[in-house]
Amino acid sequence: MKSFFFHLCALTYRMRSKLLDRHATQYFRSECRLVSGTAKHPCHVTGEKKISINNGFYAGPGLRLEAVTRHRKIPYTPEIIIGQQVAVGSHCHITAMNSITIEDDVLIGSHVLITDHQHEKASLDEIGVLLGARTLYSKGPVIIKQQVWIGDNVCVMLGVTIGENSVVGSNSVVTKDLPPNSICAGVSAKFLKQIE
Repeated sequence: MKSFFFHLCALTYRMRSKLLDRHATQYFRSECRLVSGTAKHPCHVTGEKKISINNGFYAGPGLRLEAVTRHRKIPYTPEIIIGQQVAVGSHCHITAMNSITIEDDVLIGSHVLITDHQHEKASLDEIGVLLGARTLYSKGPVIIKQQVWIGDNVCVMLGVTIGENSVVGSNSVVTKDLPPNSICAGVSAKFLKQIE
């Protein structure tokens, strides 16, 4: 009897998971103009009208995709453009107030942060102002070129371009542009070697 009950619970859980995954995928298709692809539940999307996702997209569970259109009554015009055949691991956070472009055939590991803004300019004027009360600041867009592989737990910070065919090692923090066809890693991420 216990075995039957266990299998019934497992079956119910799998059916519920598939239903929720299907609902998440339909949401991406209707709100983010996704033509083909899959999104796993749960996912959180803000600013859907400013997000464009091309064919073959895959998102693991826990994705946060945010186009910030307003913060502290200040309007912004963000855009997030995701190319074809992009795969994003579980629990990733992609947030833009300016522009984030992820080109075709990019593989992004789990627990990755990609942002084009921060809550401060790191100036003396803002000392004493609570972080949540500070205005958003961006150094420029983030561009991840085609066929880039980003490992788990990576932070890609504002104003950065990662060159095509590059690999960013796990647990790295990308604060400067990275050259194409390279392997980079570290805090801050540095060029390690050329891919031949």
